Amino acid sequence: YWFHWVSYRQRMCWMALLMVFSLGTVAWADSPYWKLLGVAFCSLACGMGEASILAMTSFYDAQVCLAAWSSGTGFSGIAGYLWSLTFDGLDICFQVQLMVALWIPVAWLFTFFVIFGVP
Repeated sequence: YWFHWVSYRQRMCWMALLMVFSLGTVAWADSPYWKLLGVAFCSLACGMGEASILAMTSFYDAQVCLAAWSSGTGFSGIAGYLWSLTFDGLDICFQVQLMVALWIPVAWLFTFFVIFGVP
């Protein structure tokens, strides 16, 4: 096992970067193969994020972290659907939906570095 040699700070930065690559690739690629690469970037970011965030609960109040994590996991499906429904209702194209979502990696980094503090 080698992942413990990568600091949480590096993991969070890589995850945010992969999220940006994912959103940009899926939004602007013409080829379905490039779009699938964007989906793969997202999958890598999510897998790395889940492993890292769950491991970080040992540094914080575990009950609060796990409750927030499980609530966020359940709410993300509803929020994603409402996000898409809102933009579709306003007749805004899919590329703009994804570009507007670029606030998510920024919020991710802000939450880790400012709100939680690096463990």
